[in-house]
Amino acid sequence: MERQKVMGYLFSQCSKSYKKAINQELEKYNLTTVQCGVIRILKHNGELTQVEIAEIYSSDRASIGSVIQKLIDKGYLKKELSDYDKRAYVVSLTPQALEIAEEIEKISIGIEEKALRGLSQIEIDQFYKTLGQINVNLNQ
Repeated sequence: MERQKVMGYLFSQCSKSYKKAINQELEKYNLTTVQCGVIRILKHNGELTQVEIAEIYSSDRASIGSVIQKLIDKGYLKKELSDYDKRAYVVSLTPQALEIAEEIEKISIGIEEKALRGLSQIEIDQFYKTLGQINVNLNQ
């Protein structure tokens, strides 16, 4: 079988290329793709617990906890005890993160547009539908 027709290989190559393109754009903010993702999640959802962020990102709590701590160290996030559950902490964006949130949103959208360049809207819609179904199939 040709290497270019092996699904896992194509997914891996696309993922690497996508992350490389985003990471190049995010260098000026000293952010990684995962850190950018957490900022975007908080931008769209407001303050959340670490568990909620992990669920939205489809990651484990420990990994997201490490990302959150790095973002706190960089001054992009703050963590405070929840008003509703004294056992939980809520995470939110700092003013520094709010200043760059719109720019990193534009970077993410721009990379996505670059990745989809040359595809019709019908092909893009089918692509997302297909990826969604593949994800469902593999998580059953």
